[in-house]
Amino acid sequence: HGEPLRLYCVQDRRAVCVVCHLSREHRTHTVLPAEEAAHAAEEVPQEHLSSLRKGREEAKAERERQSEDLLKQTEVERQKIVAECKELRGFLEEKEQLLLSRLEELDRDIVKRRDESVSRLSEEIAQLDKLLSEQGGENGTANQSGQGVAPVGSSFESWMFCKPEAGFTELEKKLKSFSQKSAVLKEVLLEFKENLRFELENDTGDLSLDPDTANPYLVLSEDKRSVRLRSAPQELPANPKRFDYSFCVLAAEGFVAGRHYWEVEVGDGESWVLGAARESVRRKEKIDFAPEEGIWAVGLNWKGKNWDQYQAFTSPETPLSLCERPRKIGVYLDYEGGWVAFYNADNMAPIFTFTAAFTEKIFPFFWLFYVGSSLSLCN
Repeated sequence: HGEPLRLYCVQDRRAVCVVCHLSREHRTHTVLPAEEAAHAAEEVPQEHLSSLRKGREEAKAERERQSEDLLKQTEVERQKIVAECKELRGFLEEKEQLLLSRLEELDRDIVKRRDESVSRLSEEIAQLDKLLSEQGGENGTANQSGQGVAPVGSSFESWMFCKPEAGFTELEKKLKSFSQKSAVLKEVLLEFKENLRFELENDTGDLSLDPDTANPYLVLSEDKRSVRLRSAPQELPANPKRFDYSFCVLAAEGFVAGRHYWEVEVGDGESWVLGAARESVRRKEKIDFAPEEGIWAVGLNWKGKNWDQYQAFTSPETPLSLCERPRKIGVYLDYEGGWVAFYNADNMAPIFTFTAAFTEKIFPFFWLFYVGSSLSLCN
């Protein structure tokens, strides 16, 4: 319009002239003098920067707070470890002193028996010397018998210097019993060390389910640690790893060596099977849960919810009588040892153990039967 652009339209965010301001296009808009609008525009970045600085300081303070909380937690864990190990050392030292004191007591008994035996033997030798003297010396009749010399009133033939000492026989039994206890101690400590090493060095927290193996009726959770059976199949891409017939899924990770432990929450599920399966297990047709099929598993049969329906899937199946209904099942795989063991994870009560000779990769295995039922890997 040939007029200087001395105004600023806030809505359109552009400079306008007086004619524009009076026009229908800008008449209802908020219009400011250009200098005032420019000054306000300069202040906005400052306010924004101030807000950013404040946010930065708050974020820094929050990070520091989180770090301090984590450091406090690590200190608590450090103190717990020190206290537990100190208590364990105290317990072992107590048992060490107990065993050593018993061994010292056995030493004293042996020395006492020895002294008593030597004392009796000395008395017998004195009797022998006396008898030999009475019989005319060492070259007399006594030596001709070849049996030593008997006490007064006994025949020479009845004398025996090497007759067994009942007391020493008793001590030998005590020492043998003590040796057996030492062997048990060694075995228990070895098992304790192996279990402790396993628990500290093995972490199954990253174990997850493999969606490429899941039957189309199975739905995996977002974190791939739970599986649920649905009433209708999903449209999934064909995959040679997928179980097309049975409602099965494998874990994403398999094992070709070592010891491995994982826990599965079964809850109140009415029918499930879980365990371990070899990589070559059949995927495209019906399978039987049996070691011959490459599956070592236990489960709750779909015939009912009675506890006596728990089974180990041997050939034929082995019914399991459990003292209580497990809500979590622990599975322990020893690849080189050749066994898969199942436990009630809440109290580590044994459920069943399979023995096998593994020759290929072994995967955690899961199966469901009832719609809506589910299984979950525990952390």
